[in-house]
Amino acid sequence: MKKMLMGALAGGLSLMVFSQEVDPKQRAKQSLALRAAAQEVVLLLNQQSRWSPEDRLQLTEELSEEILENLKTYRQKALGKTAARTWVTAWRVYDYDLKVGEVMGAAQSQSPLPISIKDILKRVGPDWQVRCERGAKLFAENAVDLVYPQARERAVDELKKRMEAGLQYPTQAEVDEWLLGLDNEEEDGSTPLTQQAFQSLTDLIQPQVVPFETLLEEVSQEPARLTQKVLEVLWLQYQEQMNRVVEVLRPGMGEGGMWMADDMKRAINEGWETVAAAKPDARPPVYDVFKVVSLWGERAAADWEEAELVNFLQSWEEGKVTGRMLENIINVKPSAHLRPEESAEVLKEAVMEIREEQLVDTWMANAPAARKEALRAYYSEALTGEGHLVAAWEAEIDKNLNQQLPAIRQAFAEKQLKAFYPGLANDEPLPESVILWFYDRELAEARESAQVRQAFEMEEDPDAVVFSETGSLAVEVLNEELKPGLQSLTAQIQLIREMEKEGMEVLKASVAKGLDADVLYDQWLKVWQQRWQGIKETQDPRWQEMMRRTSDEMRKTVRQWYVSVEENLAEVKEVVSKNPPEMQTADVEAPNSPEMTPVEVPLEPVSEPKGVEEEAPASDVGDVEDAPKPDAGITEELENFRGKADGVLAFSDLGNGDCRLLFGSPDGKGALSVGFDPENVEASAQKIAEALSGPLRDVLNGTASANEKGGFRLFTRAKEPTLSMLFQVDSPKIRHQMSIQVRQLIQQEIDLWAEEKGQQAPVLLWQDEMGLWTE
Repeated sequence: MKKMLMGALAGGLSLMVFSQEVDPKQRAKQSLALRAAAQEVVLLLNQQSRWSPEDRLQLTEELSEEILENLKTYRQKALGKTAARTWVTAWRVYDYDLKVGEVMGAAQSQSPLPISIKDILKRVGPDWQVRCERGAKLFAENAVDLVYPQARERAVDELKKRMEAGLQYPTQAEVDEWLLGLDNEEEDGSTPLTQQAFQSLTDLIQPQVVPFETLLEEVSQEPARLTQKVLEVLWLQYQEQMNRVVEVLRPGMGEGGMWMADDMKRAINEGWETVAAAKPDARPPVYDVFKVVSLWGERAAADWEEAELVNFLQSWEEGKVTGRMLENIINVKPSAHLRPEESAEVLKEAVMEIREEQLVDTWMANAPAARKEALRAYYSEALTGEGHLVAAWEAEIDKNLNQQLPAIRQAFAEKQLKAFYPGLANDEPLPESVILWFYDRELAEARESAQVRQAFEMEEDPDAVVFSETGSLAVEVLNEELKPGLQSLTAQIQLIREMEKEGMEVLKASVAKGLDADVLYDQWLKVWQQRWQGIKETQDPRWQEMMRRTSDEMRKTVRQWYVSVEENLAEVKEVVSKNPPEMQTADVEAPNSPEMTPVEVPLEPVSEPKGVEEEAPASDVGDVEDAPKPDAGITEELENFRGKADGVLAFSDLGNGDCRLLFGSPDGKGALSVGFDPENVEASAQKIAEALSGPLRDVLNGTASANEKGGFRLFTRAKEPTLSMLFQVDSPKIRHQMSIQVRQLIQQEIDLWAEEKGQQAPVLLWQDEMGLWTE
């Protein structure tokens, strides 16, 4: 907007020079001029709020320029209206100042004496400025709705023209950099770029082609439109360059299908000559051949040549890789084919050696006579080097090998299975010794061929001479036979354990009456067979009969019980006479027991210890507050059991609802005191077992050492090592189930100890409340 004139007019008139003598006529003329000027100013004030259509054009043009000069203020159309109203108000005030200046100039021309704007406004009245501004605001309220839309539309059109005129196209270097980046992202470097790929350049191009920081919201889509315009130019010129190359190549494609890569490169280079000359200063510019197009030409030549070879190989029937060919190569040296990966490489090299000369001869059959020798030399070298042609040939052979080799190797594996694993290739059931090998190691299945060899006690390692598939097949075949056998054996042994728990008192009574051990075994066998009838139908038919391990386990159980009872015969007779049990024989119906279900063999093998470290004697494993600690008093208490057992578990009340376990040998080894909750049998038994781990080993180590000196009974009783444990209870809260749980956990710890020591595990002799010794 133009500068306001009020200050300028006042300053200019102050320079007027007054004459020292004033003519009355001049004074009168001055007064008349002032009066007339004041009346004109009053009239202007009265007209300040009036809208005149004559002002529309000028006001629209000037407001449009204001919008373009302050795009940030007028960016949003709705908010810009408020700013426009403020501007129109100022414009009206400025227009008023101009007109007042014109009035003052007219008054000065009619007065012989000086006239100032101050003199004129003094005659108008003191509120002239308020009236002026109020009128300007009223004017703006009336004018803005008519002028602002037109002014904004005019500004939008002008802004679009400026953006179009200021459109900046990227340079050749920028385009080459962008397109090479797109080319690197393509999986196949010889595949032309797509128009969709060009669209990914949008974010790179837009800031350059439209470098405006702020735009009116009506033109917010213009940057995207102009960016697409640039992208379209780039895409069309890229397509044009690519098409020129293809047009040059197409006529030569019929030359017997025998183009070398060099031939194609030469034709492609000729294609560049037909591309329009670069005009970087034109709008839009004409670009030179893009670097990505040049690279595509080189790769296309190699790919085209490679495609010719692949098409030929796929249709070359007499040169195909056959199963018979692969079998013959393998039979020459089977040891070179033990692993699939190694075998595939050996076979590929052999096939290429066999087919190379034949391939070249057949491929050259249709070559032009004039070029046949040159082509033969070229392809003979290309198919034995390391270039793209030999890679394409290798890929075709690999594809054939992947399709045929697995079945061929599987057939070899089946033959080798019969030759090297005869125990698995016949129709006979697995030997029980094989099943026991896995059962004793708590393995649910074979995981590797080495386990198969060990289970069958094979002296030679077949893996050194057979295919890897043969070992895998041996594992697979073995597991099919092994799993049902393991399941049946587990169920058979479990049945013995149930009979052992239920028949303890009956056996005691039988021994007390003088029954022979063999008779006892026959009775147990008959009861076992009766119970097994209801279970065996759930087992595999091949493993429904009693296994030798089951029979041996039963004999061992009966014999150990029998020996234990005989050693305490007087005490047993006294107990039996007071509480005679209901006798169970083979003629009596087997006692009720929960229905047995096959027991799953553990899925993971038990890790074998790699070494045994000396353990420090446990001093305090209990974790109950105020539980007694091993001290001289506890040791003295254990001495009361000297001669009665190798180890003692003495239970008593603590007085707070919990119970206490005192453990150790009568000479004080492994002394332990631990508190527990008698109501939670399983958790307490587990807690006791964890606490006993170290102290129990102290007892085992001490008892074994004492035996070497002839002091205790470990390794001396019943011609095999034994360990006697006294389970004494002085609390009504301790149930019989606790005895069973603790006994099982102690047995596990004894077995682990013996395995670590590398010696036979002692038989556990269990004396329950000073009663019968049992295993």
